Amino acid sequence: MKDFTRNAGVTTGAVYFHFANKEAIALTIIDEYNKRTQRDAEEILQQHLPAMETILLTIAKFTRAILKDPIVQAGARLTSQPLVFDNPPVLPWTAWSTVHVQNLTRAIQEGDVKPEIDVDRYASYAIGTYAGVFIFSGLLNGLNDLLERVSDLSIILISSYVVPEKQAYWAQRALEICDATQPPLQLSTSGRLER
Repeated sequence: MKDFTRNAGVTTGAVYFHFANKEAIALTIIDEYNKRTQRDAEEILQQHLPAMETILLTIAKFTRAILKDPIVQAGARLTSQPLVFDNPPVLPWTAWSTVHVQNLTRAIQEGDVKPEIDVDRYASYAIGTYAGVFIFSGLLNGLNDLLERVSDLSIILISSYVVPEKQAYWAQRALEICDATQPPLQLSTSGRLER
């Protein structure tokens, strides 16, 4: 709390005048985080791009927001620690899952994603895996390699759910959109992941 009030330039008393406790502060941050990231996702959706492009742009924009926006970074950290809360906030998770289900469904209709995948289960897996990548990057490298790890994750996911004849194209788009600085995974012509 001392760091929070010092960085905000306010007293502890002023903070508790507006918030009942630390959990109320955290929930307010999470609410703002969710509003910002959902607004960003909606802006991309309004561009009426192919669904796979929308998925990749949304993931990249969210990742860059984590790296640049303190509220988004704090919200992502707080939602990755559900045991801290009496009633863990699930809205950010369910909102992102819903967005991903909608985009995957549209990508199937557009012929980019295998029609046999279970979009609900896949979206849940993809969102949870992203959270793991975020936590892993934060623990090991202070988020310094998050874009590279997200680029790798995107290529791994593409290799599992995109139709084979479009995997190379979407893997290349993932690399371009993430613009990672580390050597990324590549999808070989045989469908294997390689550095």
